[in-house]
Amino acid sequence: MAARQDGFVPSASTLRLLQHWRGAELRYLTGGHVSAFFTGRSAIIRAILDAFSRVDPLELPPEEQPA
Repeated sequence: MAARQDGFVPSASTLRLLQHWRGAELRYLTGGHVSAFFTGRSAIIRAILDAFSRVDPLELPPEEQPA
């Protein structure tokens, strides 16, 4: 997620991260660094849930039984 009027994180940095991270998706929020957090909370939560839904489940090895 990136804020369109972010004064702390330059848009070029956000785009570099997007290009580097294979399979990444970039979503924009209106406002600045802090205001986007407060006004875009539902969009942020949706993005987090969407990201977790794309993660493959972790397959743990079977537990060994004590001898």
